[in-house]
Amino acid sequence: MKIAVWGLGSHALKNTLPALAKTPTVDVIGVFSRNTEVVQANALKYGCKSYASSELLLADSDIEGVYLATPIALHYTEGKRILEAGKHLFVEKSSVTCLKDAETLVGLAKSKGLVIAECFMYKYHNQCKKLLDIIESGELGAVRQIHARFGFPHLSANDIRYKKELGGGALLDAGTYTISFATLFAKSNIKLRASTLVSQVNYEVDTDGIALFTLNGNISFVASWGFGRSYKNEIEVWGEEGTLYANRFFSKPEGLGTEIMISKQVGDYVVNCPPENHFVSMFRDFSEAVYDAGIRGALRKNLIAQALIVENVLKNSMALGDSQ
Repeated sequence: MKIAVWGLGSHALKNTLPALAKTPTVDVIGVFSRNTEVVQANALKYGCKSYASSELLLADSDIEGVYLATPIALHYTEGKRILEAGKHLFVEKSSVTCLKDAETLVGLAKSKGLVIAECFMYKYHNQCKKLLDIIESGELGAVRQIHARFGFPHLSANDIRYKKELGGGALLDAGTYTISFATLFAKSNIKLRASTLVSQVNYEVDTDGIALFTLNGNISFVASWGFGRSYKNEIEVWGEEGTLYANRFFSKPEGLGTEIMISKQVGDYVVNCPPENHFVSMFRDFSEAVYDAGIRGALRKNLIAQALIVENVLKNSMALGDSQ
């Protein structure tokens, strides 16, 4: 599949472009950003076209799909233009800021037979797949509680994550990772029970959050996230007969081997997970969706399910300010 990248921020430069270049089922055709120097440098680096405008990118008949990596608040209008131009849309999380926009984009993609996919790369890593297999095997007994955590120290004050008008905030960034596991595990049987968003002093966006869900009727799921805290990137599953813990679950470098630690009454053991570039694995699956209606349908449903949960958290959260 021939892809162009729209948006060349630090994440796209560090992770997306290198992974696309390594994906055997993808060809990087071109790049576009408002920063012309970055565009020219990366067009030269990857041997691809440079576009002076989004209009030129969308008019290029060589392009079959676009990876959209601009600020979240722009995803709806830019994503709509991409789909209207007849190109598959691979959008960085969070895909949009509200459910209505997600439904519009998914409806448009469906009407044109196009792929629309939200990029949660961790789902494609062997660590995630092994974790789900362990749960499914019954090794832990009936699952009673899951706790997902993702947070990190504050970034630079001028980072777009702190800009409200660009769709910033911890929920739409780190929080969406933790919440997305609910849709991966329980599909649609998810009920929000309580949630809180916190804005630390001098920040215009939410910086911390926690949400309690019930999955599949009787499993408690706690998602917690935030900026300005020590690094956590993990998931814990507590079952009747054992517990499971996986570190570096939502984000990891391609050369890092990871583990799944299982504790039971009879003893503890570790499942080793080999290094894998989960971005490459994700893009390989996305390219298959072009020819597979089943994968396309699943990706559309996942995007809607995620947008629904995030909107419920936003609407029903108790908003708190940090007085310290």
